[in-house]
Amino acid sequence: MKLSRREDIVLLLLAFLVLSGAGFRLWLREGDVIIEVWEESEASLVQGSSSFEGAESLPSVSTPSFAETGAAEALRINVNTASAWELERLPGIGPALAGRIVAERERHGPFITVDELVRVSGIGPKVLERLRPHVIVK
Repeated sequence: MKLSRREDIVLLLLAFLVLSGAGFRLWLREGDVIIEVWEESEASLVQGSSSFEGAESLPSVSTPSFAETGAAEALRINVNTASAWELERLPGIGPALAGRIVAERERHGPFITVDELVRVSGIGPKVLERLRPHVIVK
C-alpha cells in the first residue's frame, strides 16, 4: 500500500504524539516514588551532615534521621501511584498480583487506606500484614 507524503507525515505525527504521551505518563508515575524516597532520605542526609569540617557554623536541623524514622519509612511505595513493576519489588508480590493491584486501582479508584488492599484478589490478612511496613497510600 502506497501512502502519499501527507499521509506519511500525519502517521509519523500521530505515532510521535502517542509515544510522547505514554512516555510522559510513565515519567510522572515513576517520578512520584522517586520523589517520596528522596524527600524522606534527604532529611536524614541533612541530619547526618554534621561530620564534615565547618559544620559548627551551620544551623541545627530538626529533621529525623534514618535511625529515628527507620530505613523502611524512606523506602515505602505509594500503592496509588506505583507501576506494576514497582509493586513487584514488595515482598510476596509477583507480576500477577502487581497487575491485579493496578487493575483494581484503575477500576475502583485510589486506595484510601492500606487496609483497602484486601479488595485485591490474592491479598488477605496475612499478605496485608507483610506489606504494611512497605507501603503507603497518598
